[in-house]
Amino acid sequence: MVLIQHQEGGLQRHPSKRKVDKITRAPWRARRRKALKKTSAEKAHLKAKRKHDRDDFQNALQEASAAVTQLAQDLHERFPSHSVEHYGHLLMQHTSRPKGQRAASRWNAFLSKQLREVNDALPEGAPRQRATAAFVREASILWEGMSKAQRVAETDETLLELKERREKKTFSMQQVPLSAFNDARTTLAAVENELTALHSRTGTEAILFAVRSKTEHYNKPYVFCSNARMSEFMEVVTKASVQDLALRMEGYCVAGVQGVVSTYRGDMLDLKKKTSGLIFSKLQHKARGTISRMWYNNFDTQITNKYGIIIENWPLAKFCCPSDVGSRPELEVLYRAWESGTTRFHVMPDAEWEEWQEARFQAQMRVMEGEDLEEEEASTTHENSAPSHASASSPSPTVSPPSNSTTSPGDSAVDSAGTMVHDKRPNASEETGPSQSKRARRDPLAYNAVNVVSGPNGSSLAVTKKPRKTRSDKGVKRGPKAKARSQTTSSTSAQPTANTADVTAPVVTSGPVSPPVVM
Repeated sequence: MVLIQHQEGGLQRHPSKRKVDKITRAPWRARRRKALKKTSAEKAHLKAKRKHDRDDFQNALQEASAAVTQLAQDLHERFPSHSVEHYGHLLMQHTSRPKGQRAASRWNAFLSKQLREVNDALPEGAPRQRATAAFVREASILWEGMSKAQRVAETDETLLELKERREKKTFSMQQVPLSAFNDARTTLAAVENELTALHSRTGTEAILFAVRSKTEHYNKPYVFCSNARMSEFMEVVTKASVQDLALRMEGYCVAGVQGVVSTYRGDMLDLKKKTSGLIFSKLQHKARGTISRMWYNNFDTQITNKYGIIIENWPLAKFCCPSDVGSRPELEVLYRAWESGTTRFHVMPDAEWEEWQEARFQAQMRVMEGEDLEEEEASTTHENSAPSHASASSPSPTVSPPSNSTTSPGDSAVDSAGTMVHDKRPNASEETGPSQSKRARRDPLAYNAVNVVSGPNGSSLAVTKKPRKTRSDKGVKRGPKAKARSQTTSSTSAQPTANTADVTAPVVTSGPVSPPVVM
């Protein structure tokens, strides 16, 4: 029943007393239905049922296997040329390829040792003994009469030799071309049979290329396609037949390229790495202390200033890291120069080192003085080039009688109305500006008193320096002059512009002045 309250605003629904659940509902992937716990009787019943199903499956599997065996026996009775196991493999479609090679056993090692001993005892030129059935029967009689310890002691060394012989026969390179040809021919024929059988059983498509890698070999390019569609696919994709591809592959392999092709870029990277390592090793050998890395930028600051080491006979025109050299001939010259000792590190004596540090300090001071002088000249130029503002109370220009004298550029003249006329074109001698007053910035490299890096002829090479950090107050005027100039500028800008508007500029004319027209 819904309760209704009568209020001034009209009929309203009675507030519900149901509590609102503020918990967010979990996603459906996280919600899992709680499983009901089974009793002990239910668990026992399920266990018995699973065991019964498992036993029924094993019985059915044995019945099916017996039926297959019976069919194989029937085939053997009808076609006795093969065994029952052969027909069983055919019925079950088992692969005929062996899953793996049998490991060398101690019996094989014993048989090999006995055969070698018999052949060693034969006179030279006599026919050698082979592992015939009679020989194997005699060896087996000796083997059965030996204990387990005697068998182990008799075959330890021979077993290792037999394993090495098998590995050598499987993976060693054929030295005789005819042997290599026969090995390749028989192996490829076996692989072709296996791929054909695989295609017949499973429908798997395969394509195989086999070419020689030496001109001494006799085998020609070999191509196997399990289906004609494979050769058509290669023609569509590569625009060439499989025979042409095989010939190209043979030419590529016979050319002597083995493994990954060595590119120019890879050779350059290797040479750069070798050169950098060689320079760093020589630097560590010459250093007076431990150096963590070789510095090319700021070499004078990081190496010469700290360890007193300079470079002599740098072979290139530019001093830089080997990784920044883009020409291979230059990189090879740099490597050979360091390898032969032509380019080397030189440790300065203490007196020479101190002299170099003092000269470097003085050079830095001159650079700093040059920067301060430039800033001072720039501020002076700014003051001289600032325009002067006329005030409203300035006196009127002086009127003088007319004159017929000729005026030169830059001089004042008086027109017929008595108005002073000024030529605004300045003389060439009066031209001033930042281009004349501002001095050229000095190059810090010009103050190197001692050559840090020298070329083959003893000339100095510039050391690459990182740019200095820009000051945060660059371009901001500093000092009492800047303060006074800022006050003057602020007082001038505070004057009203109406006063200057009230002053009527005189009219400048070159002829007689006409009277004003009264309207």
